[in-house]
Amino acid sequence: MAVSMAALGGIAIVHYNNTPFDQYFIIRSAKSRRIPFACDPIFKSPSDFIDSGDDFASSPCIFVAAAAGSSRYDFDQATSFLARNAVDWEPLVSGEDGEVVDVFSAEDVERIRGFSKLGLPSLGADGDF
Repeated sequence: MAVSMAALGGIAIVHYNNTPFDQYFIIRSAKSRRIPFACDPIFKSPSDFIDSGDDFASSPCIFVAAAAGSSRYDFDQATSFLARNAVDWEPLVSGEDGEVVDVFSAEDVERIRGFSKLGLPSLGADGDF
């Protein structure tokens, strides 16, 4: 559930009835999702200051992350990688220990391309996009 809430841009609560080890992996999995619904996200480093609401511009949020150099790819780069290598999916691997933390697939590409072009996706009364 934490992963689903994080994917929707919400706040997720990891319940204390999970072991600390399980809590760590639930949070790590949720934080490893690199396909947010935010358009034109704003990134800040942990040492940056947010002095006013103007720092958000038109973005609903600011992503705080340490600089990762060339290990970050935008949607178009990831999509072209799948097409160029004729693969249906590619694992997303943690730079810390080489563990596979998520998978980016051709299905993700189609789902994201189906999002409304006018803004962030919305849910209907039935819970579907």
